[in-house]
Amino acid sequence: MKKKGAKLILLAIVLVAAVIVLLNSLFIVNEGEFKIVLRFGEAVTIHTEPGLKMKTPFVETSVSLPKYQMIYDSMATPILTLDQKPIIVDNYTVWRISDVQRFWQTLQTVNSAEQRLDAAVYNAVRRRLSATEYGDIISAETARGNLNEEIQNEVTQAMEGGNTGIQIIDVRIKRTD
Repeated sequence: MKKKGAKLILLAIVLVAAVIVLLNSLFIVNEGEFKIVLRFGEAVTIHTEPGLKMKTPFVETSVSLPKYQMIYDSMATPILTLDQKPIIVDNYTVWRISDVQRFWQTLQTVNSAEQRLDAAVYNAVRRRLSATEYGDIISAETARGNLNEEIQNEVTQAMEGGNTGIQIIDVRIKRTD
């Protein structure tokens, strides 16, 4: 009787261990996300298609990154124009991860990507608006459109030059006060 009880306990322990190992080796890639499988912090595999995937339990981990376009809304910042008039500029950036491997190697998180974006956008906006007179900034919509294009091109060059794996879709000035 005792032998049979010990076998049942041992069988239950083995079953629980097998379930834990199985659950730690499976993960789901959802639609609209990338999953990176990491082994000791290094990217081993990148999954882009949704579905159930496997990894080595306890050795590999998985990290999710968004596949969709994201909007980064910059803080309103004061800038001096060419004629030394202070304005407050508020803008946003639409971006997405285009190269997951490079993104992981350089930035790793959406938060650090937004910090890098913020610096690039601020530098481009400051550089362009400080070289433009106040009247040109607030008057014609066409001048503002050209400013948006110039800023977007500068930010795109900065992000591509840094091998960040980020694609800039759009950079727009929302308002100037």
